[in-house]
Amino acid sequence: RIDGYPSYLIETLLVMFNLALTVLAHSLELMINVDAFETVPRVTTEAILEYCKQFSIDRTSLTTILLQEIGKAKTKPHNACLSARCLQYLCMATEEAVEAVQKDRHIVEAAQLMGVESHAKLAHECHQLLALVPTPT
Repeated sequence: RIDGYPSYLIETLLVMFNLALTVLAHSLELMINVDAFETVPRVTTEAILEYCKQFSIDRTSLTTILLQEIGKAKTKPHNACLSARCLQYLCMATEEAVEAVQKDRHIVEAAQLMGVESHAKLAHECHQLLALVPTPT
């Protein structure tokens, strides 16, 4: 929580969070496509998820945090877009991410609808994410 901090610090933290999402998205993309680079040491996505859990204050999983950001699409569409992109890569690599998105599919669907109205890239990223996750039966 960032309530109670001076506004200049809150603005800085929000920018840093957005940059962290960008770095995470690019890192996950590289990890998924690392087979093309034989000299890069292989780090599993599962290891990244476990590392994130280890340092999370309330043990919230990375997938949960990313889904929460997608849920804020109306006020922070760019963060939601980056979060959807991160989840795409996580879904390609782990069943845990697929199950998390499947469970909270309605969040991604709502963000996609919001994106259709006002943020085409968000709509696209959410569509791509939903395509990776089977519809629950």
